[in-house]
Amino acid sequence: MDQEIAQRLAGLEAAVGQLKVQNERMAGVINGFVEATHSSFQKLLVNEHMAGGTQAAQRTITDGLLANADQATRRNVEAGLQVAYEAFVAQGFDPAFLEQFVIAARSVFPGIELAPAAE
Repeated sequence: MDQEIAQRLAGLEAAVGQLKVQNERMAGVINGFVEATHSSFQKLLVNEHMAGGTQAAQRTITDGLLANADQATRRNVEAGLQVAYEAFVAQGFDPAFLEQFVIAARSVFPGIELAPAAE
């Protein structure tokens, strides 16, 4: 009986040892995944900040140029926005992209109406 208990106990100890090894491997894999995910999000955040800075600079330049533009220049830019919008619609751009395009255009030209080309 003591020998049987000793064998079972030895078997359980071996199983526990194997589980520890498996847990350590899984922890390593999970840790690697977490580090990779963190790195990816960090890169995404840096790219987003860079894009935001670029957009802010572009907006400042655009506002400055348009503030001193004559009416003919403003009409020309508005017409260019309309042509670009029509082209984006014709190419099947994502509706979210089109919505952001309109919002950006209206932020510079309040009240501008952009519409798909008449068929």
